[in-house]
Amino acid sequence: MNFREYIKNNRVLYDGAFSTYYAEINGKCLVPEMANIKDRETVLKIHKEYVDAGAVLIRTNTFEANTGSLGCDKEELKSIIKAGWEIAKEACGDKAYVAADIGPIETGEVLKEYEFIIDCFIEQGAEIFNFESFADIDDVIRPLEYLKKQKPDAFAIVNFCLNQHGFTQRGAGAERLLEKCDGIDTIDAMGFNCGVGPIHLQNVLKKIKFNFSKPVAALPNSSYPSIIQDRMVFLDNIKYFSDVMKDVSSMNIEFLGGCCGTTPRYIKALNDAVDFSQKPHELKASLVKNSDEHKEPKNNVFFANKAKGEKIIAVELDPPKNADTTKLMETANYLKKHSVDIITFADSPSGRTRADSVLVSTKVAREVGINVMPHICCRDRNAISMSSLLLGAHINDIRNLLVITGDPVPSASREQVKSVFNFDSIKLMKYIENINEENFPDGTVKAQDGKCFLMVNGKWEQMAGTVNVNLPESPIDAASMLINATVTNELPTEKIPLSPLFEQKTWEIPKYDILQLEEIAKHLLLYCETKRKGYEDADSEDHKPQPL
Repeated sequence: MNFREYIKNNRVLYDGAFSTYYAEINGKCLVPEMANIKDRETVLKIHKEYVDAGAVLIRTNTFEANTGSLGCDKEELKSIIKAGWEIAKEACGDKAYVAADIGPIETGEVLKEYEFIIDCFIEQGAEIFNFESFADIDDVIRPLEYLKKQKPDAFAIVNFCLNQHGFTQRGAGAERLLEKCDGIDTIDAMGFNCGVGPIHLQNVLKKIKFNFSKPVAALPNSSYPSIIQDRMVFLDNIKYFSDVMKDVSSMNIEFLGGCCGTTPRYIKALNDAVDFSQKPHELKASLVKNSDEHKEPKNNVFFANKAKGEKIIAVELDPPKNADTTKLMETANYLKKHSVDIITFADSPSGRTRADSVLVSTKVAREVGINVMPHICCRDRNAISMSSLLLGAHINDIRNLLVITGDPVPSASREQVKSVFNFDSIKLMKYIENINEENFPDGTVKAQDGKCFLMVNGKWEQMAGTVNVNLPESPIDAASMLINATVTNELPTEKIPLSPLFEQKTWEIPKYDILQLEEIAKHLLLYCETKRKGYEDADSEDHKPQPL
């Protein structure tokens, strides 16, 4: 029975962690993927233990099998992948399916590396591909397209790594990721692995409406790790894991398993706790609604003037170095009196400590009554800290942010203070965009496929639009027109009380994004090629390129 037939009537039990379990039982300082060649028997033993525990889907020991992570050339990488596949197949026999396991690649020619790895697995006969621990769907779109082009019937699973708040390192929210995956043809199943223990993943999943057409996977860590004698250790609590995962299984989760810290004992306990011979009941996890009453958007002079094409007067102030705000408040009142539109506050400029820009902004906005814009730099905050900061800013009615990468810590202070750069300004803006959509979406405008949408009461509503494009005769001008084409959208002002941000009534967005322009170019090139060869039907479906 092939895998697609199996999942029609059964849930899927994954295996558990490989690398942490390998380190536990072997004690060697060896990169787990290299063990496919140098420690074959241990790799085989681990796979067999998971099969004996009841797992029906075994991941190859190839999570970090890429030239960058292993420091090897492609020939050696191919040998490692081939060995990893053969060992997993030997361990599974006819008792379990084997999934080609592929993790994130962050260096080198990333797409070519993915293509090489995919080709290696296809050559071995792989039919199931497990892409795991990703931070954003954009990282895996192109590899998936390549996979489906090379092997259209391949079963592709994509799993993302979340923090306890339900966001990836890139700020992508759990529900939004599942919604995106559910609409992508090259993805057959989607879910989450690593990052958090079972209880935090359960709390994230409880907030999601499970109305997806594709199976969802849940593979948490055994627990949060502890540091013992400079080693990261996952403390055993098998009953806790299986009890929580049993509850998770009631949420329409069809693929279950474990990640870091889990062992065959965890998978056996999970197998005993959940009936994998039956599909999950149609239970829906309810979306947690914000109980706060809807608040009218506040007047935002900054954006109102900007939308009208008027000049904006902004003044930047540095927060104080100590707790004395006398001079700061005097200056803020003076600026308001003289018709300054907005005050911006630097975020510890030059890497030297000053009062928090968001807290200072809140005080000035509340006591002076002027628009404020705190600077948010990337230097001092990881993803968790950044999320907390943004939520706190929103609660205090801060709506304008100036995002910057930030200055490094001065060299003289680096012995005592370390810089933290989880983001740069571009990544942080994307992170904020995702948080906006996840946490306070009403009034958000987005563009997709040349159309404009407005978030109203938690739902995207398409705005009426007309395409502003008339192609000229000159080829170069035609190309330029396509690149610069826009769609003018009318805002449904009757839907919600709109802030002055939307007083312009219309919204212009690009008609085509970069991927669509690439596809247009490919269609045109193929048309010319087939036309030169004498095909009269060069524009037919038979001669159209595959989608990007």
